[in-house]
This record gives sequence, C-alpha cells and structure tokens, in this order.
Amino acid sequence: MKKALIILMAIYSGNIFSHGSEKHDELETKKQKEKNDNSLIINLGEEYKGQIKPIFARSCFDCHSQKTNYPWYYNLPYIKDMIDKDISDALSHIDFTNDFPFVGHGTPQSDLTYIKKSINEFRMPPKSYQYLHPSAKLSEKEIEIINSWIESAMKRLKD
Repeated sequence: MKKALIILMAIYSGNIFSHGSEKHDELETKKQKEKNDNSLIINLGEEYKGQIKPIFARSCFDCHSQKTNYPWYYNLPYIKDMIDKDISDALSHIDFTNDFPFVGHGTPQSDLTYIKKSINEFRMPPKSYQYLHPSAKLSEKEIEIINSWIESAMKRLKD
C-alpha cells in the first residue's frame, strides 16, 4: 500500500511541477507580442484622446456613446421614441464611450475603415441631425485630421 501511495504521489507531483508541452521561448514571444499589441492600442488611444475625441465628442457622442446630451425636445410625444431608436441603432454600429479601441462590429481596423468611409461620404453625422445641431457638422479640416489619424493607426496596426 505504501508503494502505491508513493508511486501516486510521484506521478501527481510530476504533473504539478512539469511544464507539459509548453516551450518557454514560444510563450515569451507570445507574451511580448501581446504586450506590443497592447502598447500600440494604448498609444493609439492616447493620440485619439488628444486629437480626435474632442471632435467626436461634439459631432458623434450624442448617438455613438453612453454620454448623450438630450435636446430640449427629447420628451415631446413620438420624438423620444425616435431619438431612442436612432441612438440604439447608432450604438449597435459603433460605441465611442470607452475610447479607442471602440466597441464595434469587429476589429479596430474594421471600425476605423467604417468611420473613414462614413465621414468621407458625408453620412456622419447625418444631415437630419445637423439641421438641429449645426455645430456637429465636420469641417474639411476636421475630416483631414480624422483621416490622417486613421491612416496612421491602420499602418501601425498592420505592422
């Protein structure tokens, strides 16, 4: 009985202290890549906060974040439901609440592609929103700034 117990303890302790099939160099490479990816995302997020976020806060946050400033007419009959639906639809596409990377349909790259296409085709902010919020309209300079940040981010995310 003692021999069986000693053999079981030896097998069990071998499993606890073994590395299995893990190779340290592969694990370290994977950890370093994850660290580099996280650092890149953090850096892109910091650039976003300084340059892009103020533009998005003025033009996009009312629909694409949890930081909506509801207009005076929000509580009018039928208007509330319409606005709530618009916000819900907008958030289902992309949510800027927690900064970059955004909560969207996919990868940071696909979200950036979506944003670039939307602003370059003048679909965002929507004209219907701009009628009552003229300050939300993006200037040509702001579109250039956003496009420049997106292009830089896309290049760095590919590397």
